[in-house]
Amino acid sequence: MLRKSLGASLVVSALFGVACSAGGGSGNGSTINNGTGATGSGATGTGASGGTSSINTGMDGTDTGGTDGNSAMQCNGKFKGYLRDFTIADTNGMVILNGSTTPTKLNPDGSNAWWTPTAIAPTAETIGGVVYKVSPDFEVVTHAGAAKIYNMDDKGIVGPTLGADQTPVYAGDPINGTITTTGATNFATWFHDTPGINIGQELDLQFLKDTTKPNDPNAYTFGSGATGSACSIADPTYCAGFYPIDGKQLLNEGNPHNYHMTFELHLKFRYHAGQVFTFTGDDDVFAYINNGLVVNLGGLHQQETANVNVDALGLTDGSIYPLDFFWCERHVTSSNFHIDTSLEVVDCGGVVK
Repeated sequence: MLRKSLGASLVVSALFGVACSAGGGSGNGSTINNGTGATGSGATGTGASGGTSSINTGMDGTDTGGTDGNSAMQCNGKFKGYLRDFTIADTNGMVILNGSTTPTKLNPDGSNAWWTPTAIAPTAETIGGVVYKVSPDFEVVTHAGAAKIYNMDDKGIVGPTLGADQTPVYAGDPINGTITTTGATNFATWFHDTPGINIGQELDLQFLKDTTKPNDPNAYTFGSGATGSACSIADPTYCAGFYPIDGKQLLNEGNPHNYHMTFELHLKFRYHAGQVFTFTGDDDVFAYINNGLVVNLGGLHQQETANVNVDALGLTDGSIYPLDFFWCERHVTSSNFHIDTSLEVVDCGGVVK
């Protein structure tokens, strides 16, 4: 079963939308375990059908992983993660701004989304009998007397080590939040199923062999440009990108894409000297190796790149270590995700129990 959900009694006191991008590490190793291949067991997501669901994202739409081992070679580069969808407005893309009784279209740049701490999150959508509220950490708001902003790095969101439940530990002010977040309670919904706030489901990412490194059997890459939806409007800004749930779950809120989501991926890898892990994308990205934070791209920002010097982490050659990856898309207009890695992954991922 999935880690414990947050209860429906969560109080949402501020309005803003979130858009988180998905990511994960991968690799393609030789057969290193002759046991049964690792499989991910999906948890029931709070959503339209109330049942277990999954999405395959990538150029390979079939699961061709073998069952005679659990290395990345048996996974064929396909790794199992978990995605949660959030909402910022009703099905017509409208919100009730503070001080008004008239539904207003949320501007893509957030210029008309400066809510006060006393703003009440409106009902956004009703799916499968569940009434969903506007998510409090996505897009731009005013909270606890401080204006939250976008196009800004925010390195103070998470702490240096992974929590006991294998999710990031919030490091901001628990009540007032950080420059882009609104406190510990709202942050906890990012990576926990929360009735009435998000809908979760499995998401498979299909990594491809890195053709620029033909002599490295562990060199794999994932690029959102290969999985982005076709252009829905003339503006090329919306053409390429990572949009795995367009038209699904909490819909697109009147936008060209469904931007507001989080993703997590939990893998293990066998360390050897010279391995690399590089991520490029937006918005927030937090990656942990051996439970320590190695990538911190917190904030609502344009594409940024993080390179992990795995050799500098003090790991023991031949030993196996966890890689935990968390991504968020919290602001409209773009969603990007690109990973290059040579880690020798030794399982195919799965839902954290």
